[in-house]
Amino acid sequence: MRVLSSVAERAGRFPRQHPHRLNEGKANLIGRCPIVSTRTSVPRGWLPDATGCGSTGLARGSHPCDRCPDPYRRAEATVRRIAPWAALTLAATLSLTACAAGAQEGANGPEAPSGLTVHAGTATSVHVMWNRADAGEDVSAYEVHRDGERVAEVSGETYMVDVDGLRPSSAYTFTVRAEDGDGNLSPFSREVTVTTLSDQPDEKPPTRPEDLRARADGSRAATLTWREASDDTGVTSYDVLQGGTAIHSVTDGSTTTLITGLRPGTTYRFTVRAKDAAGNLSPTSDTATLTTDKGDGGGENTAPTGLRVEAADDGKHLELSWAPPDTGVRATTYEIHLDGEFAATLVWDTDEAEERVTHRLPVDGTPGTRHTVTVRAKLPDGHWGAFTPPHTATTAAEKHPHE
Repeated sequence: MRVLSSVAERAGRFPRQHPHRLNEGKANLIGRCPIVSTRTSVPRGWLPDATGCGSTGLARGSHPCDRCPDPYRRAEATVRRIAPWAALTLAATLSLTACAAGAQEGANGPEAPSGLTVHAGTATSVHVMWNRADAGEDVSAYEVHRDGERVAEVSGETYMVDVDGLRPSSAYTFTVRAEDGDGNLSPFSREVTVTTLSDQPDEKPPTRPEDLRARADGSRAATLTWREASDDTGVTSYDVLQGGTAIHSVTDGSTTTLITGLRPGTTYRFTVRAKDAAGNLSPTSDTATLTTDKGDGGGENTAPTGLRVEAADDGKHLELSWAPPDTGVRATTYEIHLDGEFAATLVWDTDEAEERVTHRLPVDGTPGTRHTVTVRAKLPDGHWGAFTPPHTATTAAEKHPHE
């Protein structure tokens, strides 16, 4: 889940510059490398090296080693001189150390981050975003891995990073994992593969998709077909729009798709546009109009249900929870309004939308203030649904030291 609270983010525009940027070279690797060992003494002749791992790398328990690319390279770099009798012992110990460090992953750590998305920003960079891992304030850092190698680490309060130094027109696979204050690691998130943009100038958009046709499939779905667009560098995807809003993307080269999550007895106006590798968009197709069957009349309530609003103990947050509207397809985008004004937008990937949504909403003002909250969902057909009935809560009064 991503929390979008600015106009630029809600519009899907990512920052061109970001404080967390790393080049592809190994010199930029940062992060923590937990080391676990059962040895409590250091063989004579063993010396620390400039990596910063030092002799504490053999101490009992975990040790954060911020500048070591991986456990085996730590082992190679650390031993600078050692008596022959101890070399085999130390090598075995460090090998077990590397294995033990890996065993910490997922054992007692946070849950895997969800909602990972990766967008190609330029020919040499991508923008990576994810949702907060379920460990709350215990998450101290997030590691970003590219093709199995860690390339970035950010604080536990940061959910995005730009990765630079990539090759044009190249595919990369990214995953993210969380780390808590004790050095425990979460499982990896799902993998997301992205292809960087071409470094060749391309300002020519694809041709317009032609002959768009739409057919209702019952009361909640529709099938769209169209003729293939052309482009000098190749069409990479098609966007399906409903009422001018993009609601679906086709990335497998197909020229037919099934649109689900529609409402019974509702008229829809669809268009399609093509996109190339440089991000150029074609003109939109002609409009195809259809009306879904009336069906059983279900799914007419478009507002989220079961909204609960409770004041947090700190007097600075409201704890919110609700269930998705009854549309037959789980909603992925919600908008929260606080005291009649927009407060935040929450966005999930389609396959990670939650059955019951929870969110901790920060509020301004004096503790002991009464606040009103409403929530609405963006429906799968691109429309905003109805708002929930308003719910109120009063933030906790400020506690004084003598209380």
